[in-house]
Amino acid sequence: MIVDESGLQPLAERMQRLAVNRGWNRLSDDARYEVDAHYEVGDTTTQLAKEFDAAKSTIIGILRERNVVVRLQPLSKKQVGEAARLINLACRYRRWRRT
Repeated sequence: MIVDESGLQPLAERMQRLAVNRGWNRLSDDARYEVDAHYEVGDTTTQLAKEFDAAKSTIIGILRERNVVVRLQPLSKKQVGEAARLINLACRYRRWRRT
């Protein structure tokens, strides 16, 4: 372990240790190219995140870094139902508070 004059390890070393501890997997340039190519042919960011064992935010970051326009992904029927249920619940609560 290399320590600088401040008594701290350099940031790169600390990040490398964190990556090992957390199981981070940095995607190579080839993998980043594949992410871009798969996305362009229609794969979703969620599918790519599972395939490349990366966070969805990482996949989106790679796409934005490559100036790819990220598609809006609509809510599933289950998500729409849950949103409607919560809105209905909020409206009922609001009416109850007024009385």
